[in-house]
This record gives sequence, structure tokens and C-alpha cells, in this order.
Amino acid sequence: MKRIFWIIVSFLLISGLIFSVNFISAGNSFSELLKIFLKISNYFFLIILLSVIFLIIRENKSPTATLAWIQIMIFLPFVGFVLYLIFGINYRKHKIFSIKQKEDLIKLEKLYQFSSIDYAGNKKFADSEFIKIITLAENNANSELNINNKITSYFNGKDAIDAIFQSLEKAKHHIHLEYFSIANDEIGNKLKDILIKKSSEGIKVNIIYDAVGCWRLGKSYLNELRTKSIEIKPFLPVKFPILSSKLNYRNHRKIAIIDGKIGFIGGVNIGDKYYGKNKYFGYWRDTHLKIQGDSIHSIQRAFLIDWLFLGGEMIDFYNYFPTHNITNKVPVQIISSGADSNWENIMQAYFSSINIAKKYIYIQTPYLVPNESMLTALKTASLSGVDVRIIVPSFPDHKIVFYGSRSYFKELMEAKIKIYEYQKGFIHSKTLIVDNKFVSIGSANMDIRSFEENFEINSLIYDEDFSRKIYNQFQIDFSDSREITLDEISNKKIFVKSYESISRLLSPLL
Repeated sequence: MKRIFWIIVSFLLISGLIFSVNFISAGNSFSELLKIFLKISNYFFLIILLSVIFLIIRENKSPTATLAWIQIMIFLPFVGFVLYLIFGINYRKHKIFSIKQKEDLIKLEKLYQFSSIDYAGNKKFADSEFIKIITLAENNANSELNINNKITSYFNGKDAIDAIFQSLEKAKHHIHLEYFSIANDEIGNKLKDILIKKSSEGIKVNIIYDAVGCWRLGKSYLNELRTKSIEIKPFLPVKFPILSSKLNYRNHRKIAIIDGKIGFIGGVNIGDKYYGKNKYFGYWRDTHLKIQGDSIHSIQRAFLIDWLFLGGEMIDFYNYFPTHNITNKVPVQIISSGADSNWENIMQAYFSSINIAKKYIYIQTPYLVPNESMLTALKTASLSGVDVRIIVPSFPDHKIVFYGSRSYFKELMEAKIKIYEYQKGFIHSKTLIVDNKFVSIGSANMDIRSFEENFEINSLIYDEDFSRKIYNQFQIDFSDSREITLDEISNKKIFVKSYESISRLLSPLL
């Protein structure tokens, strides 16, 4: 950011100096001076543009994102320059997140001592085929394997939100919420009423909301909660949310923790559309989990690290990691990722599981914008004889990403990957299942932003009984979907293909 600032300042100073010299010189009319100034400006703007392109290359982003920015700079130089200043500079990552990473390591060590779980020997419960994923998540995300877990799954937004609200009503000690989106509508206000009621009963309520995802929430909603002794922290607020509604490095997590004993994690935010009350979206097909047992400690740690990073008060941690009596043997790892991670944690877990697959890989995602590594892994698995199927929405909630996703269909289908459009309503589920033995459910989409920039959290589950339940739900979803054919992709009109191609370039940026 400083480099670009000084480039612009230098441009203005030198241009002003040259213009002043010419203005003082005799014999030049104002129109001639204006021509000289414009000519000088063009040369210096070109220098600035080339400098910005050089900085983009130096940032070592993914080749897809780098090439997208460069092409925008070349073909739409002025617009591209402005867009880059708003969306492209990752000064947050270089400064704030590097600090966060160091602080997180210290806090994580302190938080571990409050967990009463003995992790020794946990790996023996895991399928040997997936020991690589378990070890990977331990090394890249400090994610331990938890064994004693009870998992309840919900396959639509209404059921998930009802379960969350019911658990909130029963809270006895504390409530921790972390959401990308909370809407100021009927469902959002029902949440507010529950939280105010619980706070009046002496229950401690802490909330993290994404400042961009909740930019329409309104100050009155937040102030009403704050006046009731509820602590609320925005995640990385921005000054111009309308211009920056898809700004980099957003907190995309969806977490609810009740008393340190029950945790919710998955794809569902809070609002009418997630409950199925929006006419445009209709039935909201999503996947959300209620987790009890060892893994709730991992979810709690993820929340508390974010809470402390945002300036939340230090609390009596011991009371937030209570013991439990869950004896169900369901191996789970909770894995977080974000712009503060050294590695693309969730993407690497996906990549590893896809490479291990022998029979099938089923994926549900509302946004399909894979990076080159994921594209290669999926195509290689399919061409090796693995049954790869992907379910996506049949209509958009974000048009650029929707049409950008469709630009990948032909390439994937030529590698014998089957793609389905969900017909019953809108599918928002972020689910991956491999060989009835491994499942990932959480907030991360199969797209570049989730893999590289957004703060996400997923559950990795290594259990055949649970996997069979997810497999059966996929069969229902296949019956509620339409398989896309290669012929219809090939026969698209030229303007549709062009729009998809342009959207593909923009989708990693937005």
C-alpha cells in the first residue's frame, strides 16, 4: 500500500513540476500547456500501471488471481486500478494477520491446558487409509483428532435453525455465536429476542459477526443487544460496505456454542432465507451439525482465539471447557483456515482426501471456482475410475460467481465428472464425502476465496455409520437434481459462453 501511495505522490509532484515549468515558459497558450500536461499524465499513468502489475506479480497470489488482475489492468486500466485499490491489496494479511498468527499460537497453548481430553492413542480409532489426512490436519492446522463425539445432522436451514434456537433457550452458563451473516428480519429478530432473554437470566452472551456479511444488520439491532449486556464484536469492519460487500478476508464461519457442551457448525447463517421463508430461494437445502463431546472443545478454542483477537475480554477459560459424559466413538477433527494460516488448511484436506479416494467422491457446493490444484485432483480421480459427482444450485444468489462456476463445467465433464443442478430449491450445503469413510462438512465452499482468503471452519469426520447417512442424503439430492449433459454445455450461445468466461476471471476477485 505504501509503495502505491508514493508512486501516486511522485506522479503528481513530477507532473506538477513539469507543468509549472511549461506554464512559466513564454509563448505557450493554455491549450498547448493542457496538451503537454495530458501527454505527461498518460506516460506517468502507464508507469503507475506497470508498477502495480509488478506488485501484483510480487505478491505471489495464485496464478488464476494474478492473471485475472493483470488482464483487468491491461484491458480496463483505470477501472482495474481503482478496483485493485479497493479489493486487491492484501495489506491486512501482511500486517494484522501476521500479528494474529503469532498471538494465536500463544493463546492456543494456554487454551489447551483447560481441555480435560486425553488425546493419546486416538489415531488407533481412525481408518488407516485416512491417517494421512489426520496427520495433515494436525500439522497444518494444529487440529487434534477427537474420538468421543455425538453428531446430529440437519439437512435444511429450518431444521438447523430450530435446533440452534432450542439449544439457546436451554443455555445455563454462556452462549458464543460467530456468523458471517445475521439478517434483521423475522428469524434474525427471533434470535435477538432469545439472546436478550438469556442475558436477562444472567447467561453470558458473546457474539462475533462479519462486518461485511452483516452490513445491512443496522446499528439499532446491535445497540439493542449491547444495552442488554451482550458483548458483540465486528470482524474487520470496513468504511464503505456497499463498495466492499465482497472485500477480501471475511469471516465466513458459522458457529454456535452453548455452555461449552453443545456446538453447531456447518453452512447455515441466521435469516429468513436460510429458514426457507424467501420466495426467490424457496426451500433452503443446507447441511449443519450439532456436535457434543470432545470436539466441542476444538470449536470453543476457535471461537475464543477469534474473540481475543478482536479485543474481547480475557475470561475464566476453565469454565468454558467443561467435562462431558459422551461415549459415542465418532472420530472428528475440527479444522480452521484463513488468511492468517501458513497453509491452505481446508483445501489441503480436500486435496488429500480426493487423492485417497478409490470408489467415489461426492461434493455439494453453492460456488464451484476451484484452483488449479483442485481441478487437477478432481480430473485425475475421475479419469482413474473414481465416480466423481458435484451438485450445484440451478439459479444464482451471486451472479458473477454463479456464471463463473459454469465456465468450469465443460472441462470437468470432459474428464467424466458428473454435474447436477439442484431443482427442489437452493442448495447451500458445503459437503464432501469419500468412499463412505470420510466426510467434510462446514462453511468452506469449493472455491478459491474459501481456500485462500476467507476465515472458514470445517469438521472432518472419519466414521462409516455417519458417512452412510450423508451418502443416503446425497442419493435423495441426486433424485432432486438434474444431471447436466455435455451437449447442452457445448451448444450454449456465444454470448452466454463469453459472459461465463468474463465471470470466471472476476470470480476469484469478488
